[in-house]
Amino acid sequence: MIPILLGEFLLEKEVITPDQLEEALTKKREAPGKKLGQILLELGNVSARDLDEALALQAIFRGGVMDGRVVSPQNRRGELLRQITFFSDLTQEELDRLAAKTSGRKFPSGYRIFSEGDPGDALYIILGGAVAIVKGVPGGNEKTLAILKTGNFFGEMALLDAFPRSASAVVMRETDLLLLSRKDLDSLLVNQTGLGCKLYKVFATTLSLRLREMDEKMKNLLSARAFSSEEKEEEGSVSKES
Repeated sequence: MIPILLGEFLLEKEVITPDQLEEALTKKREAPGKKLGQILLELGNVSARDLDEALALQAIFRGGVMDGRVVSPQNRRGELLRQITFFSDLTQEELDRLAAKTSGRKFPSGYRIFSEGDPGDALYIILGGAVAIVKGVPGGNEKTLAILKTGNFFGEMALLDAFPRSASAVVMRETDLLLLSRKDLDSLLVNQTGLGCKLYKVFATTLSLRLREMDEKMKNLLSARAFSSEEKEEEGSVSKES
């Protein structure tokens, strides 16, 4: 479910912990006239920026007013995309054009959106929830490569290189997604070249960041293995001397 309530959104974004939310709700019950956001600010659990972002999303989902503008159900997707950091370079008009090409999907916990080796036919943007990117390893098991949450997207690699999916995507809890198909992306690239260039920049930046993260993980893994081997060699030497 997309987080509409303030507390749900802040938990989803990992801005506050469940204990901090419970503390704030307890104080709200003691002072019903106070707003939850005000209490969280007074407790020092959230920043004004995080609170503003949460309240803005509430307005979007409820069809209210944001930044002095009425937000109707028809343009919610464009407004939702505006909240995602990766798309910050796009104008609102470009976001609306992108949003018009997307379709909404809701998936239950445990659902496999696609599997490693499947044809890549769509990009997915997470509006609420969490998705694990997993890859098969010897022995029939799977290793989690990343856990993506609200504001992340995935599946872009297959749209760029036309190769089968390099990993699987599994829903960790009920999740709302926006889906952009290869056909609709190609249409944007042909008819909206400026928007297409910006999207490619977004994809390239994201891929670069993920490759850097993977490289760092590999370095840490190799260092840990080297350290473990050295310890075993030292233990062996001690045993022989004894």
